[in-house]
Amino acid sequence: MKKSVLILLMLLPCLLSGCFTGVEGTKKVTEKDVAKVLQQPSGGGSEAGQQVLLLARPDSVATWRVGKRFYVCDDQARLMFLPSAEYSSDTLKLGGKYVSYVGYTTGSLLDNNSLVTLEFTDGVHTYRYRTGKELADLHPGYGIPFFIEEDLVECARQQLEGKAFYIKTRIWYTPDSGVMKDGRQFIPVKILQVEPGNKVYALKVTFEAQDNGERAMMWVADDTKALRQRSFDALFSVSDVRKNYPHITSDVWNRIVHGTVQEDMTKEECQLSLGAPKSINRLPDQNGLREYWYYDGGVYLYFEDGLLKTYRK
Repeated sequence: MKKSVLILLMLLPCLLSGCFTGVEGTKKVTEKDVAKVLQQPSGGGSEAGQQVLLLARPDSVATWRVGKRFYVCDDQARLMFLPSAEYSSDTLKLGGKYVSYVGYTTGSLLDNNSLVTLEFTDGVHTYRYRTGKELADLHPGYGIPFFIEEDLVECARQQLEGKAFYIKTRIWYTPDSGVMKDGRQFIPVKILQVEPGNKVYALKVTFEAQDNGERAMMWVADDTKALRQRSFDALFSVSDVRKNYPHITSDVWNRIVHGTVQEDMTKEECQLSLGAPKSINRLPDQNGLREYWYYDGGVYLYFEDGLLKTYRK
């Protein structure tokens, strides 16, 4: 990482020719450039191999067993079912209930493609969902809007409940109301409960801080979806992240845990505390390198020669 930053600094005079008179003349480093330079704080290492928590091994629709259960996470599910004389779509309320898979039918359209319609029941009515796909295209991981597989939730329960991890984010949610609140990061927590989530995130994971018993919850994405930044592995660690940074003092680490910064913290320490910035501006002058990190919400950090000098919210 140090070599990458050094090379970038050596190239800056060429990139910023005629731009040494003020911040307004500097080259702005984009979010993509930030990702290249700040891929991982030095000493952090990779947790690959330690973070393999496969929360689900989904099966294809062709192999679904009759009776396979799904949690309906939102009443809007009524909008995706075909019209039926059995019920009124306007008054149908399935949110918070379970339905079971009955089977599927196929029908040919004008182009002679056999498209699959899936059938489910809540024990009272049968609901038909037209996929618009052929059976071979309903691959493992195929998702139905507003449905969460009970198998996925049960698999996660078996792997997570009662076990200890280290949380990697300060964005916590209250267990009952789901209101966002400030938490702490890189501390040991115990997973108390795994439940079906909402229409965006498949899992609701409730945990407890090991040191003071504070409880919170997290919305966690299914590993089969594209929301990798909200997967369990992105939010929790099986190993103590603190051990990767023995050179950071206890006082500074406590600030990192609470997501705060102070004067003379290094860029590595600030990144651990606040995360990578959205953009960076650099201004070399005769006294060294001045650098500005910008975050969402108007927050910025100002560094001189790699040390924090100003922090503004």
